[in-house]
Amino acid sequence: MATRSSRPAAGGLSAQDTRSLLKSIQSSGPDRPVWVVWGQERLMVRAIVDALIRSIFPSGDDDLNLQTMDARDHSGQDIAAACESLPMFAERRVIRVTNAQDLKGAHLEAVAHLAADPPPSTLLILEADQLDRRLKGVTTLLASAHVRAVVIDQVQQADAEQSVARWAQQRGLQLAKDVPGWLVEAVGASLQALEQAVEKIDLFLGPAGDGQPRRVTIPVAEEIVADTRTRSVFELTDALLERNADKTLFALRSLLEHGESPVGVVNLAARQLRGVLVVQDMAARGRRDERAMAQAAGVPPFVVRKLEGAARRFRPAELRELLTALMQADHALKSSRLPDRIITERVLLAICLGPARNAG
Repeated sequence: MATRSSRPAAGGLSAQDTRSLLKSIQSSGPDRPVWVVWGQERLMVRAIVDALIRSIFPSGDDDLNLQTMDARDHSGQDIAAACESLPMFAERRVIRVTNAQDLKGAHLEAVAHLAADPPPSTLLILEADQLDRRLKGVTTLLASAHVRAVVIDQVQQADAEQSVARWAQQRGLQLAKDVPGWLVEAVGASLQALEQAVEKIDLFLGPAGDGQPRRVTIPVAEEIVADTRTRSVFELTDALLERNADKTLFALRSLLEHGESPVGVVNLAARQLRGVLVVQDMAARGRRDERAMAQAAGVPPFVVRKLEGAARRFRPAELRELLTALMQADHALKSSRLPDRIITERVLLAICLGPARNAG
């Protein structure tokens, strides 16, 4: 067994790191008896969990030795007892715990206690949307030398766009050049949400007739995919770039009500301001090619025009100061006891009502 701690770094795995980890699992199997896998990118979380299970049962799921337990329905003591059970007619068994973020108090402590000295015949997989590292039980769990902690970062714009283009091609859809970027902006960089969006477009358009191509433009995608959350994302980014506090708070409220995480909102804001800074810098050096700006900023070309307009409303030094504030807000959301909504509202208002505005 491993003898060193696998305490996770502050950041998570990139798409490339996740692919490397999947290959490692497929070739060598799990290197720890307890795996804690969580993050916003649900598609990749599930891919890692599935790879772990297949590494133990390469011929297919073993109904006798694979047990899935929902943390909302089972206690920590139930989970620990299941892990202590011996496998039947096999070398190992797998206990998969979903919604592990709902383990709290004594239930979480029971699982953390088991992870300190886990039975060698069991692979325990704890799967979560997010984990609150401020909880003592989570800290104890992740500090165990027998635990492999895997945090999945949301994929980058370029990786998400490539995935959209690949899924569309597999379904026989011809996407206009700006559609993958528009979908990532509209839906977010979640691979699961993007795959569902491509599927929705495919089903809406129906089978191709007489070999005719099914071409998808931005207006077509907007008509099929756009919903309240999508509109709120664009409303928030537009309001931030306009430095309109009232519109920003209204869009923030709508996004939070539709399930967007505060961390996701802060990352969205940071991405916009980094884009503005890139556009400012390139314009100052006389590089005004829209496609080059889009590539450097990591945004679709149609977003560049918005960034250019915003570049006139922010000073470069102010942008750097605000990006630092957003980084601090991201850290606070993961560690502070202040309500997440207050942290998020404060940093977004700082963008809208920064030094340049207050001075006026």
